[in-house]
Amino acid sequence: MGAVRFTLSVVIPTYRRTELLDACLESLFSGGAAGLREVILVVHEADAATRAAAARWAARQPLVRIVSTASASRSAARNSGVAAADGDWCWFLDDDVRLPPGALAALRAVIEQHPEAAAVGGPNLAPPDSGLFERCVDRVLRSRFGAGTMRSRYEGLAGRREVDERSLIGCNLAVYSKALREDRAFDEGLDYGEETLLLARLAQRGQPLLYLPELWVYHRRRSDWSGFCRQAFRSGMGRAKQTAVLPASFRAEFAGPPLLALALLLSIRSPGTWILLWAVPYLALAAGEGLAAFRREGDPFAAAWVFFLLPAGHLSYGFGFLAGAAEAFLRLAAGARDLSWKRWAADTALSLARLPWLRPALRFYYASAVRSVTRWAGSVGPGVREVWLHRGMAGGDWSPGGSDIDLLAEIAPGTLETEREFHRMWQEGYGRLRRLFPVLGEVQMATRPELEYYLRHGPLRAAALSREARPLLGAGSLPALQPDPGKDPWLSAKRGADAWTEAAHAYARLLQCFFDHGADRNRTVYHGRKLFLDILRYGRLLGGTHGPEGPWDPLTRRAMEGALSDEEQDCLEVLAADPTPRGLAAAAALAARKVEAGAGTVLERLDKTAAGAPKLRAAAPLQAEADAREGERFAELCREIEGELGPGFTFALHDSVFQFLLGCSAETLERAEPEFWTTLRGLKRRHRSLSGALLPLGASGARLLLYGAFSQDPCAALSLPAPANFSIRSGKAPLLAQHLLSGWGLPSELRGGPPVAFAQAMVMESWAHLALNWRVLEGVRRTSDLHRWVYLYSRVMSLRLFFETGEAWPAFPLEPLARRFAQVHPETSDWLKRGVLEALSTEPWPGHWDFFAVQMRTSLRRQA
Repeated sequence: MGAVRFTLSVVIPTYRRTELLDACLESLFSGGAAGLREVILVVHEADAATRAAAARWAARQPLVRIVSTASASRSAARNSGVAAADGDWCWFLDDDVRLPPGALAALRAVIEQHPEAAAVGGPNLAPPDSGLFERCVDRVLRSRFGAGTMRSRYEGLAGRREVDERSLIGCNLAVYSKALREDRAFDEGLDYGEETLLLARLAQRGQPLLYLPELWVYHRRRSDWSGFCRQAFRSGMGRAKQTAVLPASFRAEFAGPPLLALALLLSIRSPGTWILLWAVPYLALAAGEGLAAFRREGDPFAAAWVFFLLPAGHLSYGFGFLAGAAEAFLRLAAGARDLSWKRWAADTALSLARLPWLRPALRFYYASAVRSVTRWAGSVGPGVREVWLHRGMAGGDWSPGGSDIDLLAEIAPGTLETEREFHRMWQEGYGRLRRLFPVLGEVQMATRPELEYYLRHGPLRAAALSREARPLLGAGSLPALQPDPGKDPWLSAKRGADAWTEAAHAYARLLQCFFDHGADRNRTVYHGRKLFLDILRYGRLLGGTHGPEGPWDPLTRRAMEGALSDEEQDCLEVLAADPTPRGLAAAAALAARKVEAGAGTVLERLDKTAAGAPKLRAAAPLQAEADAREGERFAELCREIEGELGPGFTFALHDSVFQFLLGCSAETLERAEPEFWTTLRGLKRRHRSLSGALLPLGASGARLLLYGAFSQDPCAALSLPAPANFSIRSGKAPLLAQHLLSGWGLPSELRGGPPVAFAQAMVMESWAHLALNWRVLEGVRRTSDLHRWVYLYSRVMSLRLFFETGEAWPAFPLEPLARRFAQVHPETSDWLKRGVLEALSTEPWPGHWDFFAVQMRTSLRRQA
């Protein structure tokens, strides 16, 4: 595996256990921090108390970094930590472990002596101050009868040795970072046992797993019956799901508990003397373990508890295994690799929708969801004035399971306090409805002034919204307020950028299907077809082929299917027949050519319109925190990509919060075969830094993206410093420092803003998009906490400064933007200091909500 540098990233997912976290970190830092690169605390975004505790540690220890996650999954939390980790090894600890003196030194020594190891771990022991029940649980876990081979996780083996995944546990596990990235880290389809699946995959590839008895930690045992049984049940479910994903990881000893559970069920149904064949020997062994516990503890309760804990644990594990096996079988039978029940339900609905006799039932379910939302919205009170159904189900190309139910609501204006309270009530009630109807999607919410601003200045979708929205609550239709083309010479250029943006979004989502392929066949075919047709129909719009509503009305998907070229038809047929990465690669290759050609068309028209027009200039020289080390790491990554893709890969631009732009020559995109995309997919799977949105574009597409299309930041090109290679941070504060912008080989034509008049049109469009969507980003929280925080602050301040002062301040870096905003609007300076310039985390979110609401209201009033 090559030489190993001894830098460690400690990754600790934590949730609502601040006292235990404090004890864990105290024990970690008390032994010294030699060799530690960082300590990453992965905190759930809704856990304000833990976030505050983590912020205190970040202020106290410079090595501590905070990473937010929107998922309650342990796998997702650990993956978030891996994505942020900078060390050569990641040491995963639970927040309730305590390290003895010398643990870090022991780990460093074994890595130095065994550089070939892919993972290193040791036992977790019950703390000396454990109560009697915890000690009895520990006794069960350490016994051969109680835990089989896995007892080594809790008792310890003699001497270092190479082991399989059964002897290592995720609460005390160090993994070589490169091995993590090569094996996709932790499978987020599993909610338990994700570390054993990772280790089994490593072992299957022949990478050594090393057990180190001196690398032990203290780890609390369950202190009550429900916690113990719940842990055993979830462990059984995780083992079954792991077996479904990797059957070779199954061992004969795992069959014991589910067989015991089945024997119990059969005994209850058909009692008989045969019960004695399994019950008597089992209970005798349990009694022996109880007697041993009594001798050790000298307490008769110890004997009783161990005697009952053994069957309770085995049966809980067994029933969990049976439940997990049944769940995995049903999902895998439907072709779903993702073990999320909502995704499985949607995949099943999409499969059943192909059966004509089931379509009425599925349509009834969707209609019931719409009626439920409508009735509930009408009962909330005066806060909701009107509700419309739009996109998805409102269109003619809708399929159950394939599209969510998207809604638009007009809300009544009120004071800041009344709207905040209404917003809270809406999110709670709508969240309950979404649990009953997972097909419910996002609800865009706006006051009448915000809605009219969107309809007047918004993108192509604003015109479509006026035509297609179906009223559900209230009788009003949406007015058509789009500007007159004869009065706006820049409208054609803006509409061209809109059409390209729609195609680029579809292209990005198609690539997501390709890079992260894992959905079932029907879902891949459905989404792949839909996205591919979107790319084509918006590309046709740039060429003058439009629908019946006018020159900027795109063809419907069904109409587009009737207007395909032979090459496009062949590509769609390949996708339908082979919905695998190989089939998707052909669609991605053609889509890339279409998107780049469309960007060239838009820029050609824009340059013609803008002949002699002044270009946008930054209000001040770029002020950003350079990070030479990150710049070198990014350059090293880009050189590796260049080595695999060849000289056609010419530049790269990576925004750590939003997307990775991969620059390719136009000739490369034109000639790229599916093998090019397969190679790119392999790179993305190996490098966690490529885990976000990856967007291969040529110079024309990159230039148009930096003009504000796709990113809603018309000043984005002004964020680029002069050097071709760079890495800069958004600011000095811990939260700002998490946001990086890195470039490699950037051509000079990407620097410099768009024409001023075009930028003004794009600013109004970006503000219109923000007016309709800022509550969605704040409320539904479909994106990460940092993503939402960066997007809303940067756009609100950048766009408002442009409106009111004419100054062009790019959304990145955020620190100089916030300082200038505070100068222009001194009433915001105290909040911006706390909420942005000195922020350790994104909490408290209600304070951010108030800031955004005030800025949106004030700006709309001034523009009116």
